[in-house]
Amino acid sequence: MLNFGAGALVGTRNDITGQTPFRFGALQDVTADLSFTDKPLNGTNQFPILVARGEAKWSIKAKLAVISANAFNALFFGQTLTTGQTALAVDEAHKVPSTSPFVVTPTNSASFVSDQGVSYAGPLGLSLTSTSTAPGGAGIYEPSATAYTFSSSDAGLDVLLNYLYTATTGETISLTNQALGTTPTFAGVFRNRDPQTGLFTTLKINKMTCSKLTFASKTSDWTIPEFDMTVMDDGTGNIGTLSVGDLS
Repeated sequence: MLNFGAGALVGTRNDITGQTPFRFGALQDVTADLSFTDKPLNGTNQFPILVARGEAKWSIKAKLAVISANAFNALFFGQTLTTGQTALAVDEAHKVPSTSPFVVTPTNSASFVSDQGVSYAGPLGLSLTSTSTAPGGAGIYEPSATAYTFSSSDAGLDVLLNYLYTATTGETISLTNQALGTTPTFAGVFRNRDPQTGLFTTLKINKMTCSKLTFASKTSDWTIPEFDMTVMDDGTGNIGTLSVGDLS
């Protein structure tokens, strides 16, 4: 039989009970690389008399487009997930008043966390300097949760604010420094389909862990996170199953 397309991949965390299965959203590709080390037995001639298999390694890579805090936490981080998020306001446009007070209020002032810089609007986007006291000259500002105060020298100019703030939407993974050996594990099921016959190839892995998560963003392209996973014994001597729909 033939397979076409990226297929479908589902993971279910299994080092703790009662976990929800998660689909790898907008799956781009999956690579399953199974290899063994060779243990040759040589005599006096060039080629070995026997070759036996040694250790096995099964590495699986998957690329997906949908970024899900629930899935990433269950299948990689294994830490605490809470509702809400800390977001970054980027280049929020404001105009410094032409008359005193020269104060700009951030759009998300009610949930302001911390200043992340201010620049002048325009092609160069020159950065201003923050201060903890009243700004004394051009290019200086004093940030606070409720107001950004500028110098009279910057009156009437367009500025871009960058700051962190909290939002009630979304989810947050709290990343902590865990003890060595802490290893979230999950079961995985991969399925692909022969478009001519409608038959399926299904690979079920009982237990694996994700050792690497890669984010790569590009100009004029999508961010495609990549999971690197390693298969292991499930504790009963079993690895999983490979089912093929073709009977020939």
